[in-house]
Amino acid sequence: MAVRTFKRDVAKWTKEMAAETHTNFTAIQNGLYGVLRTKLKLKSMNGLTDDQVPEARELFNQYKQFMA
Repeated sequence: MAVRTFKRDVAKWTKEMAAETHTNFTAIQNGLYGVLRTKLKLKSMNGLTDDQVPEARELFNQYKQFMA
């Protein structure tokens, strides 16, 4: 459940960022997912577990600040 909520939050932010910056949605999402996969040692985002969501959310918040 936590993973689903997290991915929904990521999608919402990514759509907003794409509209603001006139950048491709997929490019923004792939950048964030690359960071998350690397830091959390995931082969794909499908491997994200509910236990990893707090760390993923922290990384997501840092990424949002970086992109602002």
